Amino acid sequence: MTAPRLQFSPETFFRMPLGQLEAAADRPRNFPLFIYLERNDRLLLRFEAGEPISLAQLALYVRNGLTDFWCPVEFLDDWNLYLRESGQQGEDSAPAAGIPDGDASAPVPTPTPTAPPAAVLPIDQVLKPRSELAVEAINIVESVELSDSERSALLSKVARDVAGLLEGIRADDADGLKAVLLRCQEFAEDVVRVAASTHQSREIYDAISLIKVMVPEHSGVSASLAVIFAMGLGHSDAYSLAELSMASSVHDLGLLRVDQEIVSKDWDQLSEEEEEALRGHVAETLDLLDERGVPLTPSMRILIEQHHERHDGTGYPKGLVSFEIDEMASILSVADQMDDYMSGRRGGLKLSPSEAIRRICDSNAFAPEMAEAVAQMIGVSKAEKLGESEAAVA
Repeated sequence: MTAPRLQFSPETFFRMPLGQLEAAADRPRNFPLFIYLERNDRLLLRFEAGEPISLAQLALYVRNGLTDFWCPVEFLDDWNLYLRESGQQGEDSAPAAGIPDGDASAPVPTPTPTAPPAAVLPIDQVLKPRSELAVEAINIVESVELSDSERSALLSKVARDVAGLLEGIRADDADGLKAVLLRCQEFAEDVVRVAASTHQSREIYDAISLIKVMVPEHSGVSASLAVIFAMGLGHSDAYSLAELSMASSVHDLGLLRVDQEIVSKDWDQLSEEEEEALRGHVAETLDLLDERGVPLTPSMRILIEQHHERHDGTGYPKGLVSFEIDEMASILSVADQMDDYMSGRRGGLKLSPSEAIRRICDSNAFAPEMAEAVAQMIGVSKAEKLGESEAAVA
């Protein structure tokens, strides 16, 4: 199975009120449904034409603030037929010109085609993987002919090629770093979209997609790096990668409930009370997701709970050590810390990717074998020392 694509290229979409779909959820549907993500300015295919949609799934979207789906204008006739067969009428529109009132053969008035709030992407850009490396990774994930070990080795190689894009990016090259991180993010999103739809995580993926617009922007970077690092380390199970990506995308959602003045401070500037408040964002994240009705898996809960735990026991909320920490959570913690260093959120000084991973390797807080493996992915040898890199920058 490859990433789903439709065989036309519309330039506009029309709104489909969710309430009208709820009223006819049990009827066959010959048109696809898209959701619009405002922050990312992207349309995502959620249900293909003919794919069943339940009232429970629609309720999940309602709880997360979705009021409309979107559909390409080529499916207007199918939408009208769907409404007519369910006994519904079009909204705010008169019967079509030339058709007498009361004529049983009159079609349901056609909705006026409109564009989403921002630019609409052509369908091939919405669904098509955005890089050759993403296409290669998706083919590996979906192949039924590969053994687990073969899939792991091939996926690891592709992920290392992607991680290698970070090599040589300087700390003062903000545009270069932004461009590379965007490529990493697009790669991870494309692969995970397919991985999630291939397994039993579609409902969770949908809920996460809606909530992601609320989370701190850096979570997207952390999530993409975590997926790439996990693949590079040999993790190839599509479901596990999807869980890692989805949990990573919202792992800091609870920061929304913490005073932003506290969030912006460095750890050494925090009072005991402020430190306690910041540590509480882990529990707040889980509470928010539960309130939103997001059906987290046990593995996803562990990822969120443990992403601030540290190899040497200095993390929180439980102070776990090495073997007590889930491996995927450790991968997320390395990715999250790298993003902190590269963005300058910790310590104020923005580090290059190479400098960031060297500092992580120099710390006792992260699993040394994992940190060294990630360093190798982005072209940093074990022999290179943090002090030398900082001296070169200075």
